[in-house]
Amino acid sequence: MSEEKTKGWKSEEIAKLFGDDTLFATDLDDSIAGVSLGFNSGIVVYDTEKIAKILMEREGMSHEDAWDHIEYNIIGAYVGDKTPIWMAPLNTLIGEEVEI
Repeated sequence: MSEEKTKGWKSEEIAKLFGDDTLFATDLDDSIAGVSLGFNSGIVVYDTEKIAKILMEREGMSHEDAWDHIEYNIIGAYVGDKTPIWMAPLNTLIGEEVEI
């Protein structure tokens, strides 16, 4: 499926595919990067940089404040075996665009 076809997918559609026990972060559907496969399949993967952008736009936070919120309130929350995965895109880790 192309990125355009999956853009804007909501948690309801993903839960239909991976089960009702799939856990989602509240109001962060636009930052979903995908779903894990393999041993721990069915765990939602979120793009932390997109989460930061959502917080900056919706809550008026600075980039630094958004990351403080993400680290303390989101990444630090364990809600069981299906706790979402919080991924950092490579370009945000090294500060430049990465070609794959």
